Amino acid sequence: MAGFDRNPPADALREGLEIEREYLNATGEPVSTVNSGEEVTVRLRLRSIDRSLVPDVAVTDLLPGGFEPVLNNAPSPDGAWLDPLGGGGWRPQFVDIREDRVVLYGMLSKDMAEYSYRIRATNAGRFMVPPSYAESMYDRKLRARAGAGRVTVLRPAAH
Repeated sequence: MAGFDRNPPADALREGLEIEREYLNATGEPVSTVNSGEEVTVRLRLRSIDRSLVPDVAVTDLLPGGFEPVLNNAPSPDGAWLDPLGGGGWRPQFVDIREDRVVLYGMLSKDMAEYSYRIRATNAGRFMVPPSYAESMYDRKLRARAGAGRVTVLRPAAH
C-alpha cells in the first residue's frame, strides 16, 4: 500500500548480491525506444557476490507503465511445473506474475545466472523504468538493486 518512489534510486546497489537488467529487441540489442504493440525481452542477470550459494532469494522486477508480461502458453510435455514466462539459464523455484511486476523466488550461486522473459508495449509515452530488486528472504543484509531508467514507446504509424 506504500505506492511507488517518486524519485527512485538511479544507481545500482550490491550488498552480497548483484542484479542487472536490460531490455532487448528481437536481435538481442539493448533498446530504450520501442513501438507500441512491440514485444521486448527483459534480461535479468543475477549472482551472489560473497557466498558460494544463497538460498531463498526474492527478485522483484517492476515493469514500467504501459507494458504487460507476455505469458508462455506452451504445455509441459511431462506434466512438470512450467515457468509461465519462459526462463533462461536460471530456473527459479516459483514465479509470481502480477499486473505491474514479476516476482521470482530461487537460489543464487557465484556463477552469473540469467533469466529472460518478454513484455509487450501497450501504451505510447515516456515511462520510468523502476529498479529491479533482489534480496535474501532470511538474511536481509544480502540485497541488490539494478538502476532505474527510462523507456519511450512510440505511437503506431497512421496508415
